[in-house]
Amino acid sequence: MSEPNTDLDLLVDTLKRFDPLQNLSDAHLAQLSRGATAFTMTKRQQLLAADEHRWMVFLVSGSVQTKTHNGVVETVKGRQGNQPPLFDRTPRPSELIVLEEAQLLRVDRKQFSVLMNQQIASSTLVQEIDIDQEAKPLFSKIVKHYVGRTLPVPLNPDTTGQMVSLLDGGQFNGDAILDMMRQDPYLTLHMTSIIIKSGKVPKTGITRLKEVIKCAEPIAHELAVQLQAELAQAPWPEPNTLAHERLTRATEYMRSVGAFCRLIAERMEDVDPLRAEMAGFLGACGVGTLILSDAEICETLEADGKLDDTVSRVKGLVSELVLIQMAMDPKLIKAVELSTSGRPTLSQAIQLGDICRVAAEYLPVDVNGNRVQLVDDSVLITRLGRNGLGLRELDELLEACFPAGDAQRRIA
Repeated sequence: MSEPNTDLDLLVDTLKRFDPLQNLSDAHLAQLSRGATAFTMTKRQQLLAADEHRWMVFLVSGSVQTKTHNGVVETVKGRQGNQPPLFDRTPRPSELIVLEEAQLLRVDRKQFSVLMNQQIASSTLVQEIDIDQEAKPLFSKIVKHYVGRTLPVPLNPDTTGQMVSLLDGGQFNGDAILDMMRQDPYLTLHMTSIIIKSGKVPKTGITRLKEVIKCAEPIAHELAVQLQAELAQAPWPEPNTLAHERLTRATEYMRSVGAFCRLIAERMEDVDPLRAEMAGFLGACGVGTLILSDAEICETLEADGKLDDTVSRVKGLVSELVLIQMAMDPKLIKAVELSTSGRPTLSQAIQLGDICRVAAEYLPVDVNGNRVQLVDDSVLITRLGRNGLGLRELDELLEACFPAGDAQRRIA
């Protein structure tokens, strides 16, 4: 019996630490590792982005200082998980200087793209989505964006400006920041992503809005600066456009799902209401990305009456891709995956993904803003009933998620 290739196994384990490489299977990582190169740089050595366009460069250990063309400087240290490529960070660095001896890895960008495309194309999740022929070019563009880590994730300039003022106003007001975060899911997503990618997160991760606030306070100024930099790169559609209208509806929907999740979870014994709120809050974040990936295709689908169906079919998968790109906590990503899979979890206990699914299915409107009928989900309703939460109780909770008179309760 041959001995295992320990060097290869070690390299594959190392590659798993990095985002987006961690999304590849072990077999694909093994293929990628054969073209990867490990190298060491000593203090004060320099690496230019222009020389590394073919490569994804990852920091294994040590620390480096990155600088953009606009002079934005950031110190990056090697850490254990979710570290993105050094030259793919936002804002994009143009050069780096080693602060202390650093171990780095070069991975072939094109090879990764090919392997990721193969994996996405063959995944069960993608195969299960029935996409109309007219929508396939849009989905292909989304996959291409994901592979290149360029999925457009919108950022509202109005709420972002208000948040920057709150963060940089000289006095940290956690309650005001929480209110603003609950108003704008996309702003919350960007804030959380910036904090996670900074490495300044608790060991338990960030799965609640209050954890975002706790992590934001020590780096409030830096967070405000980074939000402004993100705003320059994150598209937000012009008023009176299809994209703007769709994004407005989706934002309202995400707020309602988040609030509904929290209220449902408060009636459960083993589900954290604040974690349920954040999972539900971000569960449809892919809608903005879907709409902004190609406005022209979306307008054609709208004219043909097919955009609503396209959004409904692929919003779950695109939301997962966005959350992965933004380095969200795996617990939140798993909840979104379970809530959109169409299958309840096997456990008899209510899980986080079940709460997100119930909230999305029993809202009186869908992500497109259309009124919808009650979903016949007897399995989940039976399990909720064991926890003392029937349809009548769900209707009562719904009223707290909408303006007065707008809930349109489904049952008497």
